[in-house]
Amino acid sequence: MMVSNQAKIILTKDGFFKIKTKLKSLEEVERKKVADDMRDAQSFGDIAENSEFEEARTRQELLEQEIAELKHILSQAIIVSPQNSRGKITIGSKVKVRTDHKTEVYEIVGDREANPQEYKISYRSPWGQAMLGKAKGEKVEVFTPRGPKILHILEIS
Repeated sequence: MMVSNQAKIILTKDGFFKIKTKLKSLEEVERKKVADDMRDAQSFGDIAENSEFEEARTRQELLEQEIAELKHILSQAIIVSPQNSRGKITIGSKVKVRTDHKTEVYEIVGDREANPQEYKISYRSPWGQAMLGKAKGEKVEVFTPRGPKILHILEIS
């Protein structure tokens, strides 16, 4: 029987580790803080008209939602690494490119890890799709809101 990867979430090893670390912190540190805040708020009196208690309870609900989401991500994660790429750009690759007169290094990652400010781009983004499967020395044309850009692939690691 073939299993569909449609519901799977693609992560790099680093991305998986970061989510796992955040989950541990939320479960072991933040839950305790919220529980302490709720106990403190209860000491102020009637919880029916206690805004501090309501605020703490709302934070607890949001925290539990975030914990559930992170657990779901980890349970559906497929961890990828670029080890078998044979010199081609894959998810997990770090790619040094020259655009116009700038040289930058991008990492191709899953959707959940994408962060353009950190130069982490999703494999599904126009830039990610254009670079996947390309090799060192190739040129790639990417269409941007400001018009087409040519990326010169300088290095892949």
